[in-house]
Amino acid sequence: MKHFYVYYSYEEWGRGYIGKRECKCLPHEDVKYFGSFRDKSFCPTQKIILAIYTSKEEALEAEILLHNFFEVDVNFKFANQAKQTSKNFSFDATGRKHKPQTIEKMKKFSPSDSHKAAIAKANRERVHTPEMRERNRQAQIKLNKRHTSDFIETLRERMLNKNPFKGKHHTEETKQLLREQRLGKPSPIKGVSKPAGFSEKIRRIVSGKKWYVNEGGETRQCRESPGPDWQNGRKWNPNRVRIL
Repeated sequence: MKHFYVYYSYEEWGRGYIGKRECKCLPHEDVKYFGSFRDKSFCPTQKIILAIYTSKEEALEAEILLHNFFEVDVNFKFANQAKQTSKNFSFDATGRKHKPQTIEKMKKFSPSDSHKAAIAKANRERVHTPEMRERNRQAQIKLNKRHTSDFIETLRERMLNKNPFKGKHHTEETKQLLREQRLGKPSPIKGVSKPAGFSEKIRRIVSGKKWYVNEGGETRQCRESPGPDWQNGRKWNPNRVRIL
């Protein structure tokens, strides 16, 4: 018979660790296990059994509640490096930086085509848990960062002139794949109301602008012609007189 329990292991006058455990012995007899932590500097010597449950699911729910309450992933009083969720672990990466040796290792790593394909497939099939969505929302609130006007203008100029995808088109195979992915799925913006003043802001941005295209298929939307090699529209017409 298995026993499920939530525990708190700790260093005397040091940090603590909250986790769950399942064992065949009685929980108070499981004295040698102090947690599956990765922090080698954490050396617990004591353990307290917080609660005993009849199922793994109940123990998991209790662990999630405790991790969220104490925010163990960012609380320096705990050796936990991540919080438990209904599917896996998560942590708040705000303000964290990679170690120099980790950065060097990442620079040398070159994923193979099969590895890239596996990552792309995993990202397409990934479903964010409610905990993950809430964590991402809270992280954005904490950052509360807004781009400066200079940065936005630089980014806009880069997207207009140095965008590597400008003028390129999807292949028929890619178009068919996108159709199959969207088939039967509602639009992600369906029913989402626009923020106040959104429509007016868009009108001000595009007001007075026209589309221009050059012989290479590059398009731009601006108030004046970019030059003599451009003509009105979004598709090049070799028989049309160029704009001077």
